[in-house]
Amino acid sequence: MAPVGVVAHASVLRPGGPALAGRVSIRNQTGVPLRVSLRLVPSIRDTDSSLLAELRADGRTLARGPLSALRRSAGSLRMRRGEVRALDVRAWLPASAAAGWRGRIVDLTVSASADR
Repeated sequence: MAPVGVVAHASVLRPGGPALAGRVSIRNQTGVPLRVSLRLVPSIRDTDSSLLAELRADGRTLARGPLSALRRSAGSLRMRRGEVRALDVRAWLPASAAAGWRGRIVDLTVSASADR
């Protein structure tokens, strides 16, 4: 996966404000097709119930909803051997979120696990 580590970063979160956004590439480096399961992992756990997130691949939404759900599963991809795919990550605080989020810093990473 590249880049490794933080995919999206927000240093000034606010309800109804701009979304965190980022892109990561994932490559099947094995000689066999794989099913890759994905999750979004925030730097702080208390974002789970307030932050909404979306993960897309090839213009198709894999998962969208509360971060708590995408922490457990953000969808999966079938990947041919040697295949490279781009994943787009977006997360935001809805306008209805509590005001206590103003100025919070959040980083998001994509976690991947594979099986045949």
